Amino acid sequence: MIPGPSFVNIYIYSLAFVVTAQTNIEFLSKPVIFGETAKLSCTVNTTKVVRDNSDSRSWKGGPLNALMCTDGVCTDHRKYHETLVKDQHQVILEIHNFSESDVDCDYCCMFGAESIRRRFELNERDYAFHPTKEMIIVKSDLQRGHFTIDIKFGKVWPTPVCEIMFEGINFVNRTSISNGKNGKLYSTSINLEHRFRSDFCSGETFVSCRIGTKHIEVHRKRFHTCPVSLTENPGDQNNMPLMSILIVGLLICMVMSVYVLLMLIRHNIFIKNISDYLTGKSYDYHAEIKLKQDIETTEEKVGLTLKWQKGNEQRNV
Repeated sequence: MIPGPSFVNIYIYSLAFVVTAQTNIEFLSKPVIFGETAKLSCTVNTTKVVRDNSDSRSWKGGPLNALMCTDGVCTDHRKYHETLVKDQHQVILEIHNFSESDVDCDYCCMFGAESIRRRFELNERDYAFHPTKEMIIVKSDLQRGHFTIDIKFGKVWPTPVCEIMFEGINFVNRTSISNGKNGKLYSTSINLEHRFRSDFCSGETFVSCRIGTKHIEVHRKRFHTCPVSLTENPGDQNNMPLMSILIVGLLICMVMSVYVLLMLIRHNIFIKNISDYLTGKSYDYHAEIKLKQDIETTEEKVGLTLKWQKGNEQRNV
């Protein structure tokens, strides 16, 4: 039996509205960075577009497993924002200040008659937390060839991969790593202890780490822990002649002062003897002998001091 015209028309009319739809929900860019804005995309792919502008759309789920947005109106406009891309049959949910509470939960996108639900769980491939400088503590030391470095990340995700360099030597495979928990994320410690064959006491170390897809400089330091000596510090050697001149000048001034003082004492004794002779006072011969001996002893000491200083100058030259 051949169907009549009316039946054919109805069949063709219905066929024109057959739709094959596939809905997908995914983050637009990875890794998703904690503290930044994450964009969650809901896309409907159809073989024939039959959707009109009256189709509603909404987002549910998240940390509270509740309604987040409906037709562009969001319950918390500071946290969520929705954008409709009509040509691609796509809805984008922006999640501002993406946090630990925004992961390990379900998100449901409803687009007209289509809907999809997906759970996004925390993993080291799709998410990253980049610590600030204040969250990273580094201690490093070099003493007689014993090189140590300790790096502490207060909060980080995923596990950092750090490259520790010292004077061209790479210690990337010689570190020990331990992860603790800070909320859902890590608190990571990286340690290195190495003893060189020689007593290194100077050099530069550089530490860079890869966190997810981002590389950051963590630490840079130049060591100089060598014992202080004349042979190891040329700057001090250059200052030695000046210091010697100052010391010699000071000693000469002291010796000259003593010499002038002795001359004044002798002069005063001579004047006193003349005065005593003219005035008829008694003359104490033994006292004068004792005074002369004391003066000669002092002059001998001054002479020895000058002789020692001259020998010291020759050695410095």
